[in-house]
Amino acid sequence: MFLKRLNRKKLYISLGVIGIVFIIFSIRDFFDYDCDPAIVIDKSFADIDPELLNEHTIFFLETSNSTDHQIGAREACAIESAAYMNPNTNIVVLFLTLSNHIRLKNWSQFQPILNYHNIHLRYFHIDDIIKDTPIEEWMKKGLLSRSSYPVVHTSDILRYTLLYKYSGTYLDLDVIVTRPLDEIGSSSYACHQDDEIVNNAIIKLSGSDGKEVGRLLLEEVIDNFNGRNWEQNGPLLITKCLNKFCKTENLSGIEKCKEFDILSKNKCYAVKWQHWHKLFYEYYADETMEIVKDSFFVHLWNAKSKGTKLKTTSRASFNQIAAKHCPRVHEHNSII
Repeated sequence: MFLKRLNRKKLYISLGVIGIVFIIFSIRDFFDYDCDPAIVIDKSFADIDPELLNEHTIFFLETSNSTDHQIGAREACAIESAAYMNPNTNIVVLFLTLSNHIRLKNWSQFQPILNYHNIHLRYFHIDDIIKDTPIEEWMKKGLLSRSSYPVVHTSDILRYTLLYKYSGTYLDLDVIVTRPLDEIGSSSYACHQDDEIVNNAIIKLSGSDGKEVGRLLLEEVIDNFNGRNWEQNGPLLITKCLNKFCKTENLSGIEKCKEFDILSKNKCYAVKWQHWHKLFYEYYADETMEIVKDSFFVHLWNAKSKGTKLKTTSRASFNQIAAKHCPRVHEHNSII
């Protein structure tokens, strides 16, 4: 009888402990949810100092259209690399939202780069960018909202509009900057992805020829928008417009049209999208570092590589590139 009572007492104590642990974790989760230490960005692009916007400005866009945005270590590395390699250039990072603020929830990955004086984080509404541009009336038709790839196509269209309206350089959030961009020496440029195709992950527009290319890009969207094709408004569109601008049917071998430069793939996309894995595996490290040694950019091809995680102790080429060109993010994260 005594043993039965003792066992029953142990059972009650165990159940009580489990209950207390459950309550503690529930309270913790409640307060974590309510007191999320996210970085809150309450400054609007509409109110940005005009002096920050010029032909030297570097833009990044995040267009998932949410109050809560997820910027991981890889995206933080891209932003830091632009700021670190171009310390006298303003880096403007824009987050699309319907609200009047956004939160970077995974703040610990982003925190290391917030002290860069030339990084400016802003939320924006679509009207802030399209107002007083050729695309404004077209956007009111709502065709973009019916796209099969709304995040991608919104980014495509807004990057053209930003550069048409303000000038500057646009970079995707999976593009690492490895050299000062002033060394390119071009007022406007995009880059060959291969012999015939130009990619739109890296674009600079300024001056009269840049303005003309920007106008052609927006006119092509207005006249021939296709929301069913993922790349229709990206590489295919910019290639078509540059064919028109350069008065050719094939961009192979073309490096310059008037004052617009089409940089070689070795400057921007030295690692082909088909070989994206070579950036993330140690076996290819020496080969890949040789391939990118003369590049201004390293494109991580995030559409293919986003599920690949890399320990920052790895010898893989991306890890070596990150350690050199986004040192704060690399030091702060064990996985990138």
